[in-house]
Amino acid sequence: MSSPDPTPPPQPPPADTGSLMAGFLLGWGAMIAGVLVNGMFWALQSSLGLPAIGMVFVGIGSLPLVAMIVLAIWFANRGKSRSAAGVLLAFGSMVALVLLLVAACFGILATGGFGNMH
Repeated sequence: MSSPDPTPPPQPPPADTGSLMAGFLLGWGAMIAGVLVNGMFWALQSSLGLPAIGMVFVGIGSLPLVAMIVLAIWFANRGKSRSAAGVLLAFGSMVALVLLLVAACFGILATGGFGNMH
């Protein structure tokens, strides 16, 4: 008689590297939330009649971009490389969207659009 084949030892579960879609959505969410908070700050500054302090506003205006970079680094340090890649893909899609909109506006202007602007 032959002895039954021994069952292979159980494999450890694969490491959780995150989700590409979760990183993508969190990247867009961080940017949209940052822009909304930035807009509320500008509206508050304008309604209170506070003097414009250029460097402070540049710093506050760049916070959504900094938030995306910090989010990607945080995911990468936690071993969630797919989520970090998703955040970077979200940033890339935003750059592509801006380039597309700028090209569309130049196309409209090149064909004599926007009325009779001189």
